[in-house]
Amino acid sequence: MHYFLKIKDQQAVDHWSLGSLILGFAVLLTIFRQELPLLLSYYIANGVAAVAYVVLNRALKSLTTATPGPVRLEVSDALIFFIYTISLYALDRWITGEFKDVAKTGFVSVWMVLISYLGAKYCLQIHERFGMKLARNFAYLFVAVAILWLGRILAALLVQVTHAFDTALINTLIWVAIFVVGIVKYMVFPLLLLQKNENDKQEQLRKSLARANKTVTSSALTASIAHELNQPLAAMRINSQVLLKALEAQQTSAQAGGASLEMTSIVRDILQDNERASQII
Repeated sequence: MHYFLKIKDQQAVDHWSLGSLILGFAVLLTIFRQELPLLLSYYIANGVAAVAYVVLNRALKSLTTATPGPVRLEVSDALIFFIYTISLYALDRWITGEFKDVAKTGFVSVWMVLISYLGAKYCLQIHERFGMKLARNFAYLFVAVAILWLGRILAALLVQVTHAFDTALINTLIWVAIFVVGIVKYMVFPLLLLQKNENDKQEQLRKSLARANKTVTSSALTASIAHELNQPLAAMRINSQVLLKALEAQQTSAQAGGASLEMTSIVRDILQDNERASQII
């Protein structure tokens, strides 16, 4: 995706690539949870994943607003990491008894619901701006993710299912659904970029055709106006030339006089003005 799509919407591709890289690092920490201390494999891994989802959402947001600039982690990302990780650690240390795991599961799930809500919001903004049906469907996918994480909260409260690897039926169904929807989400984003690029090309073609049509229409209108204006000028020129010939004929006869010379001069001026107007048109 990074190689084939970075020509168009480069910020979105870079944000999504960076977010995927960070999320992959978080998953890597979780995979080796038996070999790594709990601080790394759970608390820090969850904090890194929280930042990853923020960066992934930033890829969608970059499609709604044109904000050129380098793609990098921001100060807010570091604040999110520390606040998220410290809050999760504090829940583990301050809450005792059976509600400890419920509280941690609820905290993580609420964060994912919030992230999914923002993702759906950005997708709907993309749909409103570009009229892309795929973006609206992408928003529905984020809503489905939010519903699944809300289901995790209910499962933790009602059946005390708080661990990802719990074999309870409801927990298995929720995690399989989260896994499947996550795969679909990562497949839809490149399709969204491709469709947007195709829509951009069609919009450029439409503007180009509209500009060409405007040019042709303006040229035709200009030619029509010039033709309509030149007709009376041509008639005026012909009549003036006829009058000039008649006056010149009078000057050679016995009837010639000062009035005839003055009239000839006026007609010559009319012919000069007529010629100048024709050249301007």
